Amino acid sequence: MSIESHTFLEDIDFFLFSLTIFKKETSFSTKEKSMKTVGYLEGTDPLFLTRLTLDGIFTFPLSNGLDNHGKYLGLINQQDNIDVIVGFLHKLMICHSSEQCNKDLFYPCELHRIPIVAVVPKGREVEGKKLLESAFSGKFLCVSPDHLWQTVVDLLNGK
Repeated sequence: MSIESHTFLEDIDFFLFSLTIFKKETSFSTKEKSMKTVGYLEGTDPLFLTRLTLDGIFTFPLSNGLDNHGKYLGLINQQDNIDVIVGFLHKLMICHSSEQCNKDLFYPCELHRIPIVAVVPKGREVEGKKLLESAFSGKFLCVSPDHLWQTVVDLLNGK
């Protein structure tokens, strides 16, 4: 009986060891330092997101708290490893009655120095910038859809 118990314990020990090795080799919770991540809100162009993926850039769905699209923007942290956030302006400016509401939403972005790229119609970038300035004191850009790709790539490359 002691031999069977010993064999069983060895099997359990080996199994747990194997799980530990497997977890280290296939861990999705950590990423290589060279990999970049773009957080995006609902409505972001799927072809843009696919192009990011094909270029080896992770995409991370985010929620403004009303659409339940992904992780709530107000709760992102350093472990999420988000380098840039992209979304249409109306998804970023959810509280028209209270500037504080939007400031709370953007607090983690300011804390972790994550730039925001707000997508606006061509020719209305200045209006978008004024609106976003009232809610966010961190780095942000308002761009038209045709400038989105280059803007995000420049931010990811530190430009």
